[in-house]
Amino acid sequence: MQQFSFTSFFLGKVEIPEEKKAWIQAEQYRAFLGMAPVAAFGLTATGAFLSILHHNSSLGPIMFSWAYSAGVLAYVMIRSWQLSIQQPDKNFHTSQKFKKIGFWAAGIGSVWGLLIAVLIMHDQTNLALVGAVAVGMLSMGSFVLAVLPVASLVFMLGILAGFGAGAALSGDVAFLVIVPLFLIFMVVMQRYAAWTFRNFVLQRLDRNAVSESKEVISLLLHDFESQSSDWLWDTDENMLLGRVSQRFAEAVKRPAEVLNSECFLHFFEEDSKEQLQELFLNQRSFRDFVVPIRIEGELRWWSISASPKRNCEGEFTGYRGVCSDVTQERTAEKKIAYMAHFDALTGVHNRANFSTELEKAVERMHTQGKPFALHCIDLDNFKTVNDTMGHPAGDSLLKIVAHRLSMSISDGDIVGRLGGDEFMVLQMGCNDAEEAMLTSDMITDALLEPVSLMGSVLPVSGSVGTSFAPRDGETSKEIMQHADLALYAAKQDGRGCNRMFEPKMDLDAKRRTQLEIGLRRALQENELEMHYQPLMDVRSGTIKGYESLLRWRRGENDVLLPTEFIEIAEDTGLIVPLGEWIIRTAIAEAATWPENISVAINLSPTQMKNPSLISTVISALANNAMDPARVEFEITESVLLEESEVNIKTLHVLRDLGVKIALDDFGTGFSSLNYLRAFPFDKIKIDKCFVTEMETRDDCRAIIRAVMGLARDLGMKTTAEGIENQTHVDLLKAEGCDYMQGFLFSRPIPGRYLPRKDETAENRSTIPDELHEKGRIHLLKQEAA
Repeated sequence: MQQFSFTSFFLGKVEIPEEKKAWIQAEQYRAFLGMAPVAAFGLTATGAFLSILHHNSSLGPIMFSWAYSAGVLAYVMIRSWQLSIQQPDKNFHTSQKFKKIGFWAAGIGSVWGLLIAVLIMHDQTNLALVGAVAVGMLSMGSFVLAVLPVASLVFMLGILAGFGAGAALSGDVAFLVIVPLFLIFMVVMQRYAAWTFRNFVLQRLDRNAVSESKEVISLLLHDFESQSSDWLWDTDENMLLGRVSQRFAEAVKRPAEVLNSECFLHFFEEDSKEQLQELFLNQRSFRDFVVPIRIEGELRWWSISASPKRNCEGEFTGYRGVCSDVTQERTAEKKIAYMAHFDALTGVHNRANFSTELEKAVERMHTQGKPFALHCIDLDNFKTVNDTMGHPAGDSLLKIVAHRLSMSISDGDIVGRLGGDEFMVLQMGCNDAEEAMLTSDMITDALLEPVSLMGSVLPVSGSVGTSFAPRDGETSKEIMQHADLALYAAKQDGRGCNRMFEPKMDLDAKRRTQLEIGLRRALQENELEMHYQPLMDVRSGTIKGYESLLRWRRGENDVLLPTEFIEIAEDTGLIVPLGEWIIRTAIAEAATWPENISVAINLSPTQMKNPSLISTVISALANNAMDPARVEFEITESVLLEESEVNIKTLHVLRDLGVKIALDDFGTGFSSLNYLRAFPFDKIKIDKCFVTEMETRDDCRAIIRAVMGLARDLGMKTTAEGIENQTHVDLLKAEGCDYMQGFLFSRPIPGRYLPRKDETAENRSTIPDELHEKGRIHLLKQEAA
């Protein structure tokens, strides 16, 4: 149960925030002055009435003086009230002001109480008059001073004290009996004053809070209107605009004053208008409803949110809401959606979207029996364009290719880019494999037209692989794999051509996969071995070195030559560990040969790009105490064609180690005399295709003669490959060839049969009869030498 508090009961105690106390005091004072005219009238009227009533009695002069004093007081009160109106912002909330009001209230209450005491003793029989005056004064103090409960209390105590004193001095029992009643009445009136004061304070605080909230909302709305990209709108129940904001007017590019009473729906397209009308008829809130709107011919997109307005009776009175222009967001969303389905560079379908379309085509094939064809396209030598002309030129070429592909197909067909220079075409309206092949021919021909880029005319070609469904597969994975196999076959056949999938391609692919798996195992289980073919000195007829040649022995009678698996090693990256094994093994075996015998090791383009090549060579030489001058590395022209600057630097580093460098298969690739100028090779090897036909073709002899003379002038040695008869030997010797190698002298021989520098005749391994006999003869000749 709440404890009784005198302060709370009689003075209406209420908690007021410290920062609001001064403002509340000012409000109290203004409210008090607001009652000044009523109090002035009451005091003047009461004084005049008592003066007239007693003008013939002995109290007449007293009453007249009293009435005059009441009039002066009334004047002062009214004057103060007028000043408060004229100067509303004057600071009246000091504590001294309230003390003066309390002092004057106590004094005036006591004076009026004294007057009541005089009336009681002078006119004891007029109980009604005395009671009316006393009750009136109590009521006036309670009502006039209600907002100042301390002043109200001291005023009424003065009245009560005067009434009690007059009753006691008169000795009249009637007056004495009324004193307790007046006390009760005063308590009730003071409680009323306390309650009024409490409500007054709470109302003012609530009103102030509401005012501050409105001010904050007003500031926020103003800030929202002036700085936000959104704008407010307001309509009546007929959707006619009212209180049109400047931001709304700017958004629709019309003056705000002409927009009032215009229908909100008139700004929107017909379909959007119907949708909005349906939302408005429901009289419910909605959010982020995006609709198109055309403003001065320009299509924009608005996001609209709104809530219905209702009056105090709950009747619908319209809508208010907010709009925002989401045109940029809408455009960005469309762009993102486009990028999710189409290639940003070429505009054709991207990988993900093309895969989805392929799955749909497979589904239609199964459900509706509609066949289709899939074409895989790969540009030939695209990397060269990027490397020589830069990526911008490469991007331009890709755009041209995408356009040509789009022009080569029918409506309903789909072009996709998988990445890099890989494209695909999904031919939907394809009834048979012949029609698919015809489209493949058209694509190949379209790509063959030269392209003008950055002032240069470039030859362009592409390889195309085609699979026809359902003949070549029942699933998207199978169809894609078979088209890719056909593309691989087109590249193998010389590029710039097209191939249709054949079952044999799948068998070849499976064989390649098996070879790849087997080659990985061969590296781990020591199934590889090195064979060596002698390099004969033409002048002395003796062996000066051996070329190392890799063999893969998968069984007793199953030996694979490099032509069957080196390409797989290049494609899968196995050439790097394989090449490292060849270098280490060849140098280790050559270290056991006589000191005058060298070893030649072939390097692939992939090996040349490998950063570990140099460290591998250094390690192999150091571990076997091998003289670097006895090691010769052979490279083909393709090494210089790809990243020539990097590869030439690598060759120089190898040369600095002391090893020799030979240019293999000279004249068969992209031959350029600039290669011989870019790097000083130690030796040039003439390909066997020239040697084999030199007996019958003068052009081959002319090429050999030219190469011999060029090498001689540049200080380089020459080696001729593919020597198979004595005529070759005689012709090459006449042209001045330095070294020869071929089956005439020896087939490649396993390293274990070659002579060692520490061998004797007794412990030498015997060469099997199945090896070429001439190999044995020359080995014996070498031993004798």
